[in-house]
Amino acid sequence: MSFNNHEKGVILIVDDTPTNLQMLFDFLEDSGLNVVVAEDGESAIEMAEYAPPDLILLDVLMPEMDGFETCRRLKTNQITQDIPVIFLTALSDKVDKVKGLKLGAVDYITKPLEHEEVLARVNIHLRLQNLTKRLTEQNQRLEVEVSERKQIEEEQQCQKDELAEWKNRYEALIQASGQIIYDWNPYTNEVTYGGNLEQILGYSPKEMSGGLNQWLELIHPEDRNPFQQENNRVLSTKKPFHLSYRVCRQDGTYITVEDKGYFFLDSAGNIAQMAGFIIDITKRKRAEEEREQAFRALQESEARFRRLVESNIIGIILTELNGKITEANDAFLQMVGYEREELLKGKLHWDKMTPAEYSGLDERAVAELICSGVCTPLEKEFIRKDGSRVPVVIGGALLEESQKSMVGFVLDMTERKQAEQKIREQAELLDITTDAIIVRDLDNQIRFWNQGAERLYGWKAQQVLNKNVNELLYQHESLSQLSNIQTSLADSGSWQGELHQLTKENKEIIVASRWILMRDEDGQPTSILTVNTDITEKKQLEAQFLRVQRLESIGTLASGIAHDLNNALTPMLLSVQLLEKNPLDEHSQQWLSIIKTNIKRGANLVKQVLSFARGVDGERTSLQVEQIISEIEHIIKQTFPKLIEVRTDATAQNLWTITSNATQLHQVLMNLCVNARDAMPNGGILEISAKNLWIDTHYARMNIEAKVGPYVVLTVSDTGVGINREIIERIFEPFFTTKEVGKGTGLGLSTVMGIVKSHGGFVNVVSEIGKGTKFQVYLPATPTTQTDGLLTPDHELPIGLGELILVVDDEDSICEVTKTVLENYGYKVLVAKDGIEALALYTQHQKKISVVLIDMMMPSMDGSTTVKVLKTMNPEVKIIAVSGLVTSKMAQLLGNSVKTFLSKPYTSDDLLKKLQFVLNSN
Repeated sequence: MSFNNHEKGVILIVDDTPTNLQMLFDFLEDSGLNVVVAEDGESAIEMAEYAPPDLILLDVLMPEMDGFETCRRLKTNQITQDIPVIFLTALSDKVDKVKGLKLGAVDYITKPLEHEEVLARVNIHLRLQNLTKRLTEQNQRLEVEVSERKQIEEEQQCQKDELAEWKNRYEALIQASGQIIYDWNPYTNEVTYGGNLEQILGYSPKEMSGGLNQWLELIHPEDRNPFQQENNRVLSTKKPFHLSYRVCRQDGTYITVEDKGYFFLDSAGNIAQMAGFIIDITKRKRAEEEREQAFRALQESEARFRRLVESNIIGIILTELNGKITEANDAFLQMVGYEREELLKGKLHWDKMTPAEYSGLDERAVAELICSGVCTPLEKEFIRKDGSRVPVVIGGALLEESQKSMVGFVLDMTERKQAEQKIREQAELLDITTDAIIVRDLDNQIRFWNQGAERLYGWKAQQVLNKNVNELLYQHESLSQLSNIQTSLADSGSWQGELHQLTKENKEIIVASRWILMRDEDGQPTSILTVNTDITEKKQLEAQFLRVQRLESIGTLASGIAHDLNNALTPMLLSVQLLEKNPLDEHSQQWLSIIKTNIKRGANLVKQVLSFARGVDGERTSLQVEQIISEIEHIIKQTFPKLIEVRTDATAQNLWTITSNATQLHQVLMNLCVNARDAMPNGGILEISAKNLWIDTHYARMNIEAKVGPYVVLTVSDTGVGINREIIERIFEPFFTTKEVGKGTGLGLSTVMGIVKSHGGFVNVVSEIGKGTKFQVYLPATPTTQTDGLLTPDHELPIGLGELILVVDDEDSICEVTKTVLENYGYKVLVAKDGIEALALYTQHQKKISVVLIDMMMPSMDGSTTVKVLKTMNPEVKIIAVSGLVTSKMAQLLGNSVKTFLSKPYTSDDLLKKLQFVLNSN
C-alpha cells in the first residue's frame, strides 16, 4: 500500500516504549510518510504546538501523563484541536474506547499492531483530513461567490421591479400632465416613448421607432449641437439631463420643449438606462384656456394620485426632509403599527423610526432628492411601534421647489423576505441530503445539481449545468431503458426503479431512482425531478448473501449425493476385494485393479467435496508430510507440462508430525500446485518445500491467527505472473476467480483455506507481479517424527474365531457383500435391514452377538436412535458406527455410545481391522 504524493503527510508517534517507536517509525518511513516521534505526552504537546502534524498515533498507557490526558489537552488547545488522534492500545475494554472517542480521538488500533492495518487507517484518516480541508476551502469560496451573485441579482431585480412599479403607477399621472415620457438605452440607442407623444408632436409611437437618430432629425438644426453637448456631458458625469430646445411637429411647426432625463445605474455603478420627461413649455405662453386645460389635467392627476393613496396597495407618506411625517395612508400606518391620531399629533418621524445602521442610506437618499428631485428606491427597515422591524423598499420625489417636503412610496417586503428565507432553507436542505437530486429540462439538459449529486458522481455543479444528463451518466447500451422510463412518465407522471450509472471516474454504480414530471400552472410539462440513492454496496451485499445461500445449498446437495455414492461404492469395493481372492488370469486381475483404483478415487473425490461443502473433518491421524509431498511430486511430474520444472525439498530435516487427514492434505497441496501451473503458461519453476518452525510470542502478536508452539510450514512457490495487490485480499473468497469462464470455479483456494483453518492453521501469501507467488501453509505439529500404525505397511489381516456380528444397513448389496467378507474371515453374521429389525435380532441373540455394525442413515429408525436403544438394553454393547458422512457433530452426538467409526466406502482391511480393534477393547 502506498501514499499518493499529494497526500503525503507528517505523522507524530507518541509511545514511551523505544522499541515500539522504532518499529513503527521504520515501517511508516518505508511507506513514504514523514514521521516524528515523542516518548511522553508533554513532548508530544510541545511538538504539536510548534509544528502541527497531520496525524498523531498516541499510546494510551504512558507514565506521568497517559494518552487520555494528552488527547484531552491537545483537543482543548486551539492550535492542535483539529489534528486527528488515533489511540494505540492493548486495552480491549469498550469503556476505555468510548472514553477516548469522547475526548476527540478518531480511531483505535489494538496492539499487537498489524503494520498493514496501521498504514491503511493512517491512509484513510490522512485522506479524510485533506478532504475536509479542501471541502472547507471550497465551501468558503462558494459561499462568497453565491453571496455576491445573490446580492447582484437582488439589486438588479429590485431595480427592474421598482422601475416597472414606478412606471405603472406614474403612467396615469404623466399621461395627464401633458408630458412625453421616454426610456433610452444608451447601448442600443433604442428609445421607447409614452405619455402624450402623439398629442404634442402628432406622431404615433410606431412612427417614432427609429431610435435617438429619429429624434435628432426632429430637433431644430440650430439646437442639435447643444443637444449633443448636453448628452455627452450627461454620459460622462452621470448627472441628470436638462435642456430646452425646439422640436418639429408633424404639421411642420416648431414647439419649444423642456427635456429632463434621469439615469438608472446598475450594481457596478454603470449607466443602465435613462428615463425622462419632455414638456411642451409653449403652453405657458398660450391663453387662459390652455392654462385651464392644464389645470384640469392637474386635477385629474391629483385624483388619480388620491385614488392611489386610498387604495392601500402601497404605503404612501408626505414628509419633510427633516424627518417629520405630515400625511400617510392607512397602508403605511398598518405597516408600522401606529394609529392616525398619533400621526395627527406629529409623533411620527421617519428618521426616528429608522434603525441606526440605515442612517447612511437615508443621508444619500436625501442628497439625491435635493440634487435631482427623486431618489433611487432603496431597501431598509422601519421600527414598528411594538419594537419589531419591518423590511421595506422606499422611494420618493420632491413635491415643491422649496425642497422641504417629499412624497414617499413604501412597499412592505415581509412576505418577500420570508419567501426568500424559505427558498434559502429549502436550498440548504437539498444540499444536506445524501441523495443526488437532479432537475433536467425536457431536452435532458441539467438545470439543477445538488451537493449530494456532486458527492455521488464526482462532478461539480458548474461542470454539468446545461449538459445532457444521458450522455453524462449512462452507457450507450443503457439508453434503451431510458426510453421506457420516458413513456412511463408521460403516462403516469412518475417512475421509480434501479438504474446502472457511471461516475466521473467511469466507475459503475447502481442507484434507486425516483422520477417525477414537473408541470407549470397550466399543467404543461416543464422539467423532470430525479432523486437517486446509491445502493451499490447494498446490491453487493445481497449478491454475497445469495452466494452464501448457494454455497449452503451446494453443501446440502453434496451431502445427499455423497451418502448415496458411498452406499453405491461400498459393495463395489468389497466385491472387488472378494474377487481378488479367487484365482484369475492376468488380464482379469489387471481389470480388477483398475476398478479398485477408480472406486477409491471416487471415494476420495466424495470426501474432497464434503470437506469443502460441509466442513467434514474426516479421520485424522499422525502423519509426516514427506510421503504426501512425494506423491504430489510424482503426480505433477507426470501430468504437468514439461516446460514447468518441479523441485521439492522436504527431506533435508526430520520433519515433525502433524495430525491430519491424508486426503485433505493431498487436496491442499494439489490445489496450490494447479494454481501455480496456471500462473506459468509459458513455463517456469514450481517448488514444494517443508520445514519445522517454532512460533514464539513475538510472531504470534504479529499474526492474529498464529499461536505459540510448533508448526510444519508447507511452501508452494512459482515464478509465474503474480497476483495484483488489489485482488490479493479476495483470492480465498468462494467463487472468486480471475480465470476465464469454464477454466476455473473459484473453489480451489477457498477449499484450501477451509481445510487449513479446520486444522487450526493459517496461510500466508507473498506475491509480486511478474516475479511469482509463494503460498505458505502453517499446520500445528508435534515435535516428534513417529507416526501411528495406520501408515505402516499392511500386514496379515486378522482372522475371526467364530464371533457373531450383527450387520445393520438398509442397502441390500452392502449387507450381502459385508456378510460374505466377514464369513470368509471366520465370523458369523446376522443381517438387519433397519433399526427395528436390528433391535428384534439383538433381543433374540443378545448373549451371542459380539459386535453391532450399524449404518447411521436408515429409514424407519435411524442409526443414532437405534444405538441409544441398544445401549439401554445393554450398556456394554460394542458398536461400530458406519456412515458416508462422518462428522465431528455426529461423533459428539454419539459420544461414548460407539467404540469407533467406519467411513463408507470401506475396504476389507478397514472392516477387519476396526472389528479386531473393537473385539480386543474393554
